[in-house]
Amino acid sequence: MGSSSCPPLPIEIWIEILSYLTDKRNLPTSWQACRRVSHVLKAAAEEAYKSTCLRTWQLHLLLGTRKCRPRLGATSERRVKVTATMSFDKMSPDGQRVFLHYPHCDYWGLEDVDLIAGDLRLVVQCLPGGAMELWIGSGCSKVGSMSPMLDVGEGGLPGMALEVDREARTVSYYWRPLLSTFLANAHDGNPRAFYGIYGKKRPGRVVRGV
Repeated sequence: MGSSSCPPLPIEIWIEILSYLTDKRNLPTSWQACRRVSHVLKAAAEEAYKSTCLRTWQLHLLLGTRKCRPRLGATSERRVKVTATMSFDKMSPDGQRVFLHYPHCDYWGLEDVDLIAGDLRLVVQCLPGGAMELWIGSGCSKVGSMSPMLDVGEGGLPGMALEVDREARTVSYYWRPLLSTFLANAHDGNPRAFYGIYGKKRPGRVVRGV
């Protein structure tokens, strides 16, 4: 008797299936495990995430600080952080690089904004729907107090190739290395930090994802 085999599913079906598994609860499995099974599942997992979550990533670029009026009853001046909240603009032709843009930032490049000295930091958390929220800038320390984080210094993710273009008011980076490294640290390194209520703000070492 000849052996029978089940024909493989087309990649479009796998993309449809995995698109239901990109939320925070299922993302570590659908991203990390499926991408290690085969080239087809890897491509399907990446395309599923790109089509469902990537456009909703949030990025806050810390530009610096500026003087603010004293509080009522106080005499000393105070300073507030100035940030630009970026939104999705486009993908590179090869789908590797994401560009975020903010055309209406009142404080971008103005003289009353004082830059914060020090190396850039990148702080990341995973939102319930599976999208990432990023804070980038010198002096960044946290995104939230109850969520898992990836906190790395400038150059900590060389594969990300972060670029900040102040003239064009854009930020761009390779999104796959960032997502893989976040999941490798927040999930594999400490599952409780990923699923529980206490975030891992500063891991002892950054585990590079694939």
